[in-house]
Amino acid sequence: MRNKLTSPILVLLIVTLLVTFFVKPINAPTITITKTVVITGHVYDGTLYGNSTSYATAHDAASGTFYDEIQVGQQIWSGQYWVYRGFLYFDTTSIPDNATIDEAKISIEIEDDLSDTDFNITIQNGQPTYPSTPLTETDYNKNYYSGNGGQLDTSTIGLPGRYNITLTETGWINKQGMTKLCLRSDRDINDETPTGDEFVIIFHSESSSPPKIYITYTVSGYRYIFFGPYYEDGTACSTPVTVHIYSETQNPYTFTLDGDTETIDWVEPVTYITWNISDPTYNK
Repeated sequence: MRNKLTSPILVLLIVTLLVTFFVKPINAPTITITKTVVITGHVYDGTLYGNSTSYATAHDAASGTFYDEIQVGQQIWSGQYWVYRGFLYFDTTSIPDNATIDEAKISIEIEDDLSDTDFNITIQNGQPTYPSTPLTETDYNKNYYSGNGGQLDTSTIGLPGRYNITLTETGWINKQGMTKLCLRSDRDINDETPTGDEFVIIFHSESSSPPKIYITYTVSGYRYIFFGPYYEDGTACSTPVTVHIYSETQNPYTFTLDGDTETIDWVEPVTYITWNISDPTYNK
């Protein structure tokens, strides 16, 4: 569990003997913040497939063969049955522990649709244990995955195209680690033997069009208002000051003040601030 600081701070920054700016108030009320973040798929993603002259053997195998590219579906080819199960990984540790997830969408770009028979690309869950981190051959086992967290009907696919699948099970998102999801054909899930090609190829994380997850969440946070910089007589100084604010786990945020105001809505209390003034006159 990440520790969370619980109170905002008041900062008085002395840029030079003549120029100051500050952030207030010390007792800033908590506010409700709604944010949407975009997280790119992790390099652990890929495909596990099973193949055999027997569909039951290919479908029910306890392990499969790893393939870098993401494929989802089934086919019969050259006298062999092939079953492809795709796996997506997203590092979702940036989502605050106390956040309420309002919406999540998995975004995938289809590289090719090789389907004589259409099917539904279906999101399933095997967390926290499956799939492994990183993906291993035994993660192929169909018994490790269940549920229907959202679907994409391949009959709606046009190439090239990026498609969003709404993740209906937002509880599958792991705020303290890796979110790991399995993509399967609903015909694979229903144990329906393929009679031809019925699979798609999806661009993987190391391609130019990686999978992404869009997460919208609501969380309590703090509002910081920065003013300045000012001269000692209280007049605004137009010399730009670059400010960097930091908190315990959020990415740093940078902005410039040149005698104006900057309002920052921040999920965590600010822990410290650094700054530099661009005019060399003030940097001696």
